[in-house]
Amino acid sequence: MRKKGFFAAVLLALAAAHGFCDELTAEQVSNEALQGLLKAEYAENARIDDDGDLRIELEGLKLFVTYEENREFIKIYSLWGKGEYISENRLLRVLNEWNREKIFGAVSANGNIIQLTYFLSTEGGLNGKNFNGTLEWIVSVAGQFSSYLRDEDAL
Repeated sequence: MRKKGFFAAVLLALAAAHGFCDELTAEQVSNEALQGLLKAEYAENARIDDDGDLRIELEGLKLFVTYEENREFIKIYSLWGKGEYISENRLLRVLNEWNREKIFGAVSANGNIIQLTYFLSTEGGLNGKNFNGTLEWIVSVAGQFSSYLRDEDAL
């Protein structure tokens, strides 16, 4: 009986270390652990990329998930390439308009790259429901942002 209990405890510890539990403390946050929280729809479209970021490709969007060394926040972002015919001034006006109208993360431009960024706090822990719900929301907003950029001829 002791061996079964010990074996079960080892399996539980391994599962927690590899992100298979449905709740993480800030200290447990890693790309592998976050990948373990993903619901099936996201998990089948997710991988750890060459930069070590969690990358999710869904509905024509690429979402990247990273975290700071202190793990206080998880950064979720998506990138677009700036259209060749939009001036930098017009692009900044378009992005500033989005930032004024939407209370959600922030959009910015750096050279030819346009970025939508959202920070998710890990204070008090993070569970699969919260992480996946945030991703669903971001996919929706990123889709709206992509349409907005197309409508403004920014892509």
